[in-house]
Amino acid sequence: MEQRFKSRPTDVFIVSFPKSGTTWLAAMIFATMTRTNYPLEQHPLLTHHPEQCVSSMEKEFATGRSQIIEAIPSPRGVNGFGPIWNHVLGYWEESKRRPEKVLFLKYENIMQEPVKHAKQLAHFIGCPYSEAEESKGVVEQIVESCSFQKLKNLDGNKSGIFAVSGHHISHSYFFRKGEAGDWKNHLTQEMAEKLDTIIEEKFKGSGLKI
Repeated sequence: MEQRFKSRPTDVFIVSFPKSGTTWLAAMIFATMTRTNYPLEQHPLLTHHPEQCVSSMEKEFATGRSQIIEAIPSPRGVNGFGPIWNHVLGYWEESKRRPEKVLFLKYENIMQEPVKHAKQLAHFIGCPYSEAEESKGVVEQIVESCSFQKLKNLDGNKSGIFAVSGHHISHSYFFRKGEAGDWKNHLTQEMAEKLDTIIEEKFKGSGLKI
């Protein structure tokens, strides 16, 4: 990919760690960019996995701006994708230097105010909602169509296999609980306090709060 891939100024990248809301964000972006192409009751997201829709979109569209990151710390802090702290902090700092190119999003914030962030996302990728669309409730309709429960319960996301880099992954793997605070069911209080200490140390002086 390093040898052949050539990015364009209009490309949109979703840059996030696994299990941090990536599939949800991909669905939101696809639905936003194609909202005038399909009526919601016949939208491809109803029958196709969001990753499949985005793959198809790459062949048809060249819109948007640059990079999008949706970040949340991993409970373990270390995994096969490299230090999450460096990953998150790097994009956080870049979002402050170039806010027109890098949009930094947090999973919990999107959950709390999905409509607000859907509008922010649409504006960032160059597909802002018109006043007429907002008055008709188009934003709310797209948020609902891309909600975690809506996507998780679709037949196309309950079964099927997604092939990437020689690996075959069940569609259902992309949907966990979709809840904030589930760490309490997996971490002891001691582990949580240790994680808080690591976060404070790694992000000290950056202005980033998780």
